[in-house]
Amino acid sequence: MPLKINLKPNEKIIINGCVLESVGASANLVVHNEALLMREKDIMTETEAATPARRIYYAIQCAYLFEANRDRYLAQFDELTSQFEEAVPSARQLTGEFRQSVAEGRFYKALRQARELIDREQEILDGIHERGISTDGLFKNPAGGESASDRRLGPDGGGKTPARGQKQRQARAV
Repeated sequence: MPLKINLKPNEKIIINGCVLESVGASANLVVHNEALLMREKDIMTETEAATPARRIYYAIQCAYLFEANRDRYLAQFDELTSQFEEAVPSARQLTGEFRQSVAEGRFYKALRQARELIDREQEILDGIHERGISTDGLFKNPAGGESASDRRLGPDGGGKTPARGQKQRQARAV
């Protein structure tokens, strides 16, 4: 079944490693065969991958998009996920779910599941910040430059994508 994609003006998409951008008005694309694709809103840059959960997402993303180096990225994914599970044992059910998706070659599904891990990590960091504890310098940015730990990645600072489930948490609080 073909996949119809509507790109907003100036929105980018990666299809089989090729970056396409809608120039001017919105564009409609129809993909008729299997292709590796990611919309701009789902893409995380190496600079944005500045916390453990975000590095896991980035490793999955690279394994998905760059087949030629997939083994290298899967090894990074496995190591990063093991470290996260050791540090946050309560996340094992979630990491187990996306480990299974990766093992099945269902990378896009694993990326959606890894977003939930990013949300869980953000909740933990928010709790630390609420207690007045600084995490500045705790996470080294693999691309160099500033650490993202105190920039509070997510809806109110620095990050590209808002924390999934934030609206539900706010609604429950009301």
